[in-house]
Amino acid sequence: MRDDLKTILSGFAQFAVGVLVAAGSLGLYLFSYSHPMPHESWIEVGQEAFLLAATLVMSFEAKKDKAYAGGLWLIAGFLTALFIRELDAWLDDIFHGSWKYFLIVYLVWLGYTIWKAGRETIVPGLAHFIRSRAFPLMLVGTVIVLAYSRIYGYKGMWSIYAGDCSWNAIKTLSEEATELVGYTLMFYSAFLFKRLK
Repeated sequence: MRDDLKTILSGFAQFAVGVLVAAGSLGLYLFSYSHPMPHESWIEVGQEAFLLAATLVMSFEAKKDKAYAGGLWLIAGFLTALFIRELDAWLDDIFHGSWKYFLIVYLVWLGYTIWKAGRETIVPGLAHFIRSRAFPLMLVGTVIVLAYSRIYGYKGMWSIYAGDCSWNAIKTLSEEATELVGYTLMFYSAFLFKRLK
């Protein structure tokens, strides 16, 4: 009975964290609208922060858990690749498309790191993460970011529904806010994986 109550209280706590994140996201959307930035929106900065945090959590776990290191480094690498791609507006100050070169350098380092950790840890590490309670959140977040946000932010659909109103404002709010939801889920997944092991 006591364990059941602890489980229920833990569920309520997780729900409360979700509500606070959602409320914070709304505040971030409004702040982003009233405080424009030269390169990106504050929503995108929030995305980058969640991605960086998820990357750091998964990298820490990969360093700590030698038996699963290869698979966990792959997951951290995927998150880092998304992070580098999200920095494209900032990296374009160096030259247009420079994010690709940063990504190539990182992928070389990642390959070396996985090789050093041992190829035999790749499959067990991936399976370990997929079996965890954190995986469904990572999966949903990834689908939202890589598929749903693109479809949802498709200009042709919005021009049919919204007519001639400001496309950039609508696109930024809809596509970038949706991506923020996905990245938030990915970060929360990484955080849960660390806590629930």
